[in-house]
Amino acid sequence: MFSKILTAVAALALSTAAAGAATLNEADFGEFGDTYDSPTNFSGYSTIIGSSNGSEDFEYFWFDSLQGGSSLDFTLTNAGSGSNMLIRLSATPFTMAEWDWTIQDDEFDAENMEGRELYANQWASEDSYSFLVPEDYDGPVYGFARFYSTNSPSSFTVNANVSAVPLPGALGLMLAGLGAIGVVTRVRRKAA
Repeated sequence: MFSKILTAVAALALSTAAAGAATLNEADFGEFGDTYDSPTNFSGYSTIIGSSNGSEDFEYFWFDSLQGGSSLDFTLTNAGSGSNMLIRLSATPFTMAEWDWTIQDDEFDAENMEGRELYANQWASEDSYSFLVPEDYDGPVYGFARFYSTNSPSSFTVNANVSAVPLPGALGLMLAGLGAIGVVTRVRRKAA
């Protein structure tokens, strides 16, 4: 019985680690959500790769739950004549395109417009922006990455560094107790 419990715990730990390392590539998945009412669910992916379809392109997305301490790291890449990208993030879904003023109270990092606006070209081929989820937050994050003034092929990468749920401090004691119960059970069975 005890070995079955340990096997189940190990399998759960391995599956959780594997799920956190998944990559979602727009080239394989198909076009990410272009409109506010059809965002792509990025939940469960640690790396998301997308590209611009031309001079302007929206990539609406959401993560179903991000805990405080998690981060989203955005990188815009363009080695040609240039591209711009604006990133907006919110605790509530967007209800209209682009400048949705209804999310003002729920917009993350609203005062950091300069940091959320990226530019890359042949001289500086990458620009990045990092967002740290507030410590007291545990909920969905909605957002979009807007390509604009894109004059050559552009791509973006989002690295989702999800904060792990801390294990209880007593977990080791609990496992030791389960081990002791397993040993006592085996000794009793052999004695009987």
